[in-house]
Amino acid sequence: MSLSPGENDSANSGEEPQRDKRLRTTITPEQLEILYQKYLLDSNPTRKMLDHIAHEVGLKKRVVQVWFQNTRARERKGHIDSGDRPGQKRFRTQMTNLQLKVLKSCFNDYRTPTMLECEVLGNDIGLPKRVVQVWFQNARAGQGNRGAAAAYLCQRQ
Repeated sequence: MSLSPGENDSANSGEEPQRDKRLRTTITPEQLEILYQKYLLDSNPTRKMLDHIAHEVGLKKRVVQVWFQNTRARERKGHIDSGDRPGQKRFRTQMTNLQLKVLKSCFNDYRTPTMLECEVLGNDIGLPKRVVQVWFQNARAGQGNRGAAAAYLCQRQ
């Protein structure tokens, strides 16, 4: 049997051993539980936190890092409707008066909720965690702008 120029015949001759595929890491239900708990607190942990989490669950840091990357990707993919196309403008979330009232009340009491608190609040008022998180970010940004404008107006008088 002749090979055409450029084909590699080392696989057949045994000169160069083939690299074995890495075995998939099996994550136990107990490890998954801990990973999901950590994910709810912070979906994008620092390298130091990844080290800590890896040690806590007994997995390699790289396995934990890839799990977080994949989980973030699955979460993003889950929030995209099947009819959406890349680049298509998304619609603004319409909130009810009750949802806004609850969000504003919470904001007056506490301006920086954790990811877990955003999720719980979202579940309570029927909004995705990400919508609640962005609402708080926007509210904090608006509060800062209004504060700067008020300070400017006070200086002018």
